[in-house]
Amino acid sequence: MASQPEPTELRRRERMLRRAYQVLASTDSFTGTVDALFELLREELGTGFATLSRVHEDADEYVFERVLAPDGVDLQPGDRTALSSLPNCARVVERAETLVCHDVGAVAPELSDPEWGIECYLGAPVVVDGEVYGTFCFYDVDARSEAFSQWDVTVVDMLSRWVSQEITRQRYVDRVTALNELNGIVRDVTASVVDQPTREAVESVACERLAASDSFLCAWIGAADPETGRLRVRAEAGVDAIVDGMSLALSDADDDTGGDADDDTGGDADDATLSPPVRALRTDAVQTRQHATVGPSDDKWAAHARRHGYGSLASVPVVDGGSPYGVLTVHAERPYGFVGEEGKAVIHLGEMLGHAIAAAEREQALTGDTVVELTLSIRNALADCGVRDPPTEPVLLHDFVRVDDGVLAFGSTTEAGRSEVRDLADTLPNCESVAVADGEVDVAFEAEFSAFPLLSQVTALGGRVDDFLLDGGDVRATAYFSPEVEFGRVVDALTERYQSADVVSKRETVRPDESTGPVGESVTADLTDRQREALRTAYLAGYFERPRETTGEEVADRLGVSNSTFSQHLRAAQGKVFGHVFDDTTDE
Repeated sequence: MASQPEPTELRRRERMLRRAYQVLASTDSFTGTVDALFELLREELGTGFATLSRVHEDADEYVFERVLAPDGVDLQPGDRTALSSLPNCARVVERAETLVCHDVGAVAPELSDPEWGIECYLGAPVVVDGEVYGTFCFYDVDARSEAFSQWDVTVVDMLSRWVSQEITRQRYVDRVTALNELNGIVRDVTASVVDQPTREAVESVACERLAASDSFLCAWIGAADPETGRLRVRAEAGVDAIVDGMSLALSDADDDTGGDADDDTGGDADDATLSPPVRALRTDAVQTRQHATVGPSDDKWAAHARRHGYGSLASVPVVDGGSPYGVLTVHAERPYGFVGEEGKAVIHLGEMLGHAIAAAEREQALTGDTVVELTLSIRNALADCGVRDPPTEPVLLHDFVRVDDGVLAFGSTTEAGRSEVRDLADTLPNCESVAVADGEVDVAFEAEFSAFPLLSQVTALGGRVDDFLLDGGDVRATAYFSPEVEFGRVVDALTERYQSADVVSKRETVRPDESTGPVGESVTADLTDRQREALRTAYLAGYFERPRETTGEEVADRLGVSNSTFSQHLRAAQGKVFGHVFDDTTDE
């Protein structure tokens, strides 16, 4: 039966617990509370040192977060050493249990260390989110004559659990606060970039908004530059010269940053040595460094993080419809800044930027005075689609209208090609129906497709298909893009999808719509998408011909709307167009 402590000892313990409670109940900061506990327990235990550490086993790193040391000892919060140089703490971390040793040399000589000379030690693990965060320990360079009492061990265990709970709580509060801020940032950035006229403006505004928030130190966007074999920075804001000194080689053969010690995202072995932004670009997946300052001695990214003062970073692919535009990298001051929902939010940022960039490029391709005309030839395209007997007469698709269920394509062929168009529609995948009009020379037709892959891909790349010529089994397509589009990316994407494709020509020209007459884009600029679709489809379907080649009900059916909705959109569009025409005429 264990002996009971003497009344004097009980009173001493009671006084110590009361003082500990007063410290914990104070309104001081966490660091101030820990320092006060150190003072109390160092006196209680009779040790010279008290430390709270953050450890990283994979990187063999031990960071002193709070320190109380004897006078004359140069040991400060933020100092670092190798975890392996402190075998007592390493044992606590490895086994996730309290270590008690009043005379290391006599009781556990295998834990002796020549560098620090620790001879007595009492330390407990600090556990946060189910993992060992670090140690809460008390030690001295002199051995104790008596072993630590069970009371000593109980007090250290109890207070280490309080430290664990407090760090866990604070991390949760930080995450919730940051997530709320981040959701607001996402909304703010979305609202700011959605109407930007160019890709450069989208990228610049996004970086400025992110860097101006309380959640991030800085943000920058990069894109692959095939000529230099490196990531080229397109926009940046926040910390000056944040990209200086970064190795952003696209190939691991040219990268010298060293590995990422705590990178928690996937990637092939060949990508492991690349920097997070480059790896995000290559793997099309978000890459993070949750504790950016931690890494082996040769990890230049950890040194870069300490030099520029950021605790975590996330690199997010900027994509739209499978088309890559680059990578967004954001740096946060605190560690673990992109965990859980925060990580999902930054992924959404990358997607949103991709949509905004694609929209700006499409708008420029549709309305800019100057466009780049790209002509693409795809050999044996119809055979690849399963068409064994391609038409002998040329078939031209010259206008496309997107509807809810797919795409309406308007085209023409010769009188001899009339039956071939019908046969082609029966064999082409995704072609739902075709209607061929009467005609003796140019035979017009209208085809409905459930999907039109080439049209969708060009649109996703920021362009607009102008026409689509079927000549035998080959296809010749002409598309227009904004001059700001990266054509290396466009050509790579198209030739990867259509391996027999060749670029026939690429030239800068005046947008065809602007050269057809005085009634141009300015007349239809005020139309909504629905009004533009209604007016264009009605025109192409022959609704305005006399006699009419199609009825309002038929046009409405093609658009997938009711006749009354079609009529409403058409009347509104006509009113706006006529207003522009007659107002311009009056002004002249």
